[in-house]
Amino acid sequence: MRSLGIMWELGEGKKINLAKAYGWYRLAGDFVPTDWDEWYIPRSKVLMFKRLAPKLAKKMTSNQIKAGDKYYKKIKSRVNCNFNLWVKKHF
Repeated sequence: MRSLGIMWELGEGKKINLAKAYGWYRLAGDFVPTDWDEWYIPRSKVLMFKRLAPKLAKKMTSNQIKAGDKYYKKIKSRVNCNFNLWVKKHF
């Protein structure tokens, strides 16, 4: 999800679209594993994922942020993912 945000933000393989980058960054922040008992993911990395969208928003117009929020809701409804629950179910 973070990689897709980077792709849209930097225009790697696609035309730059900050709204889509913002949506993917928000999703990455939502789904980064935070279950400290079962996963060792440095808190700094979790914070990095959670800060991606707000950091990008500083470079965006209010219309781009609104479009990014709309895109986020669209992709979030299609991504039925809870990493911590998935791991518990499969391992």
